[in-house]
Amino acid sequence: MTPAPDDPTGALRRENEALNEQIKLLVQTEQRLFRSQNQLDAQLDRIRALAGFALQSGDGESTDSILRRALEILWRKFALDWCGVVTLAPGGLRVLSVPADHPVPATELPAGDEAMAWLRAQVEPDFQGELAPDSPSPPAQLARVLAPIASSRQSDTATTQFACIPLRRVSIDQAGWLLTVSFRRRIASLAEGALSEDHMPFLQLLANHVDHAIENALLTDSLRERSTELAHSLATLEVTQRELLQAQKMEAVGRLAGGVAHDFNNLLTVILGYAGAVANALPDGSPQHGNVQRVIEAARRAAGITSQLLALGRRQVLRREPFDLSEQTKRSTELLRRLVGENITVELSLDHQLAWVSADRAQFEQVLLNLVVNARDAMPNGGVMRIETRAANTVDAIRADETFDPAQFAALSVSDSGIGMDPTTLTRIFEPFYTTKEHGKGTGLGLAVVYGAIKQGEGHVLVESEPGRGSRFTVLLPVSPLKGAPGADGAPPAPVAHTPGGNRTIFVVEDELAIRHVVGTILRGAGYRVEEAANGIEALERLDAGGRFDLVLTDVMMPRMGGVQLAAEVARRGSGVRVVFMSGYSEDLLTAGVLQNGDHAFLAKPFTPDVLLTFVAQQLERGVRA
Repeated sequence: MTPAPDDPTGALRRENEALNEQIKLLVQTEQRLFRSQNQLDAQLDRIRALAGFALQSGDGESTDSILRRALEILWRKFALDWCGVVTLAPGGLRVLSVPADHPVPATELPAGDEAMAWLRAQVEPDFQGELAPDSPSPPAQLARVLAPIASSRQSDTATTQFACIPLRRVSIDQAGWLLTVSFRRRIASLAEGALSEDHMPFLQLLANHVDHAIENALLTDSLRERSTELAHSLATLEVTQRELLQAQKMEAVGRLAGGVAHDFNNLLTVILGYAGAVANALPDGSPQHGNVQRVIEAARRAAGITSQLLALGRRQVLRREPFDLSEQTKRSTELLRRLVGENITVELSLDHQLAWVSADRAQFEQVLLNLVVNARDAMPNGGVMRIETRAANTVDAIRADETFDPAQFAALSVSDSGIGMDPTTLTRIFEPFYTTKEHGKGTGLGLAVVYGAIKQGEGHVLVESEPGRGSRFTVLLPVSPLKGAPGADGAPPAPVAHTPGGNRTIFVVEDELAIRHVVGTILRGAGYRVEEAANGIEALERLDAGGRFDLVLTDVMMPRMGGVQLAAEVARRGSGVRVVFMSGYSEDLLTAGVLQNGDHAFLAKPFTPDVLLTFVAQQLERGVRA
């Protein structure tokens, strides 16, 4: 039997079919490779975006900025209908952040109890797919909550992809969740950008980067706050150290001044006492009378220098009294005009309705003198000096270095249109011996004396100045609760005339022999009987021996027994004799407690014979009234 010939058509067909299968396989392979390449490119793109997110996180970035950048990556790199960061709220969910140009719900989004419980239970990322919107599961309830703010409406047949990644902290005290929602996504499809469970590591990594960025931002903010606090503390410490150094300088100068003044005032008391006694003994018209007066005047000037030294160290004996600040300023300015010079115009602006102040009148005059001289020296080519009195105000209280009620102070300001001062100079103007004047033209004590005197009188000193715009010094003096004690016009009280001693006996207790002798000489010359003792022990022995005295005039600081202890012992014995003090150094009075006890009068050294006799007469009169 002869074999059938080959069918060329069938063979060709089979070959074509095989070729088509190969081509089909090649196309499918190419398509798979293309999709794989696209997926790989998309993954690489997302990884680059994540790396860029990490690198762009800088110091000082806000939490909101960090969250928005993270959401922008999700929005651009995945096919989502909505994504955002939410946190729990009493009424449901609160949306904290969404991608740029997306609306943020103005109110909380209500969620069911199951959904809230589910969110609280999340500790690991969760991904849910193929969820019907009407499913009773908690993720579906959350999807239903977020559905109204999705960019596209969900259909009845749509499925939902939902991812929830916990964030440790999205604010200082709150945790949150990074949520992504996709509607109408075919889970089984390979559509580009479709979110699937395979992307959870990426979402978790993004959440970790967000947490780290927020932690770094919060740490940076905390460090910045701490740095600011530290800088403020260092600035405060620097100011405190400067003030402490100033206080130490003032303390050292004050102790030096006090030690010098204590002995110098004793010497001046002797000089003034004997010079006054000689002046009183000289006949009228004596050629020696003028010489003695010059000695007295020189001693008084020396006493003024001592007073400035004590004011510098805040150890001056204060004679505080109520007076009219405006009237006293007017009277003192009239006397100071000759110091100013004709090329300087003096303008007065005085408030005569001010409450009276309580201060040492002589000390106030010294302060005003120093401020006027300082203003004059700041205007070597002439200018305008303005002297003003007014009530203190809130601005003064703000500018001062301590807290106080401005209603309790009155202000005196002296301003000039002179050269002004730079900030460095302003920090040193109250230092003793600091001056910007040429050598030999300034001691550097004027403003230091002002500061010390006002501070000792419980006041405040303020200064304003700019280079080329002049300066203004303001002193705040405490308001007096009394008014009208010195006189209706604020003038100092007239001295009380002393009367002859008669049969009065004065007991002088003083350890300095020269002072004891000159005081005794002055009192005996006025007709008093005088007995003397060198310290409190000797004085008590005289009293216990039956000595009868009308007044005890004692120094404060003495060996063996001081004046205050002597006064206490006299009072304990019930003799009824009045004890008064004399001292040239307020440190003694403060240490002994004299200034804290208003019942003890004291006579400040140095003093002239007239001042001594007037004081004794006043104290004897008070003793009789008592």
